[in-house]
Amino acid sequence: MRAFTSVPCFGLIGLLIMVPLSLGIYAACRDLAAGKDVEHVAEILEGLGVILIGWGVAIEERHTLREMAHLVGLPDEQRQTAIDNVCHSSGIGLLILGLFAEICVESVRLPNYVMPTEGIDPLICWLAVGFLIAGALTLLHHLVVLVATAWFGYRAEGHHAS
Repeated sequence: MRAFTSVPCFGLIGLLIMVPLSLGIYAACRDLAAGKDVEHVAEILEGLGVILIGWGVAIEERHTLREMAHLVGLPDEQRQTAIDNVCHSSGIGLLILGLFAEICVESVRLPNYVMPTEGIDPLICWLAVGFLIAGALTLLHHLVVLVATAWFGYRAEGHHAS
């Protein structure tokens, strides 16, 4: 469990997630611009939303994972807590953005007598793409801040630059 909760592991998984996320966003944009079937695009968007949700939940709960593995209270606890805080806030962001993308996808898939989206389905898919782009940027920001926090230090509580 120590290896899974490590910064290199979280960073590597985050980078690996960026690959399908970037390729999927590109494919969805290309297919929407070409006027392809919205259901085909919705499949792509749904998969990407699930990936953001899943990874968001995993990194959000880094502290809990460390507790389960009895890795809390070690000599570098202050550093680990700073990393946990970065993971928590980024994870919440990924989770919410992935959920919003999923809401868009499901609103397109619902029958028109339940959710009347006829004629605006592509627009709603573009909105989902926007949430996914925001998610990709959040993940990229998370990776940069994670590395900065882990390797270049962190600000101790109560410390303010003068």
